[in-house]
Amino acid sequence: MTGVFLHFITGADTRFSEENFSENIKAALLKIARIIVAEEINHNIGGIHPRYDGGRLTASWQVGNLLQALYFSIFYMRAGVEIYKECENPNCKRDKFFLVEATRTNKKYCCKQCSNAAAAQRHRNRQLEK
Repeated sequence: MTGVFLHFITGADTRFSEENFSENIKAALLKIARIIVAEEINHNIGGIHPRYDGGRLTASWQVGNLLQALYFSIFYMRAGVEIYKECENPNCKRDKFFLVEATRTNKKYCCKQCSNAAAAQRHRNRQLEK
């Protein structure tokens, strides 16, 4: 009997390690974990909808809340290649979160307009402090 089942049945304090599980149990647990992760992600991205702006001829995603945005980033990103970052412009009029290469740690703004607007705001704040 494996450590997990022995612990629940007898209350014995057993240590869990890979040696306690047969290859069949490991494969079954991995399959169950994949199903659970898929169900969790699918459930939490259910409220996300694509949007198309006919005036600007651009596509985007409508995300209802931060939890959906987090699950969407897990769903949509390519691990180790791209990540979602939040635009550092407090007055960002775009989607606020943007996709960037994981190696671009210095990219702070979703677009050039937000970068320029934030720089102008910092300049105005410095002028007011003088």
